[in-house]
Amino acid sequence: MCVSQQNLHEEEQQAFGMLWGDLLTHPAAMKRSNPYVQVLAGDGRAKNRAFGSWHSDMTWHPTPPWITMLHARTIPKFGGDTGYANQHLAWEYLDQARKDQRRSHRRHLPSAEQLLNLSANHTGKGFGPNVPDSIHPVIRTHNENGKQALYVNPEFTTHIVDVSEQ
Repeated sequence: MCVSQQNLHEEEQQAFGMLWGDLLTHPAAMKRSNPYVQVLAGDGRAKNRAFGSWHSDMTWHPTPPWITMLHARTIPKFGGDTGYANQHLAWEYLDQARKDQRRSHRRHLPSAEQLLNLSANHTGKGFGPNVPDSIHPVIRTHNENGKQALYVNPEFTTHIVDVSEQ
């Protein structure tokens, strides 16, 4: 969903977000006066892995968010694009044998130590010790429509648990 032409202040964006449910705080924003709003600033060039490729936000969290809100104030002339990857469609295109194989797979997500390098590159601050290792299923089921989707991304998945790298 896109709501264009909005000039929201942080408090207004927070209030709008709360209409959708409880908000999560991002560890990189914890030292801000409003930890529910994370400011991302740059010139549009990827400086670290988190900005360099598609990903789902906060997949390392024990209960990751089901939506993310973005509010762009200044867009660089080049870069700065938001990309979307339809993981439901990716799941649908898998043949049945691969679907059956992946239903039991779980993925490992990085710990605070691994995320520290990512966050320090774009915020100057690290995640700190409050981000544990986590393991999530490779397949996620939407809580309202029941559709399944792949739940992996190249940036925050270190490996698939119990699957050889070969």
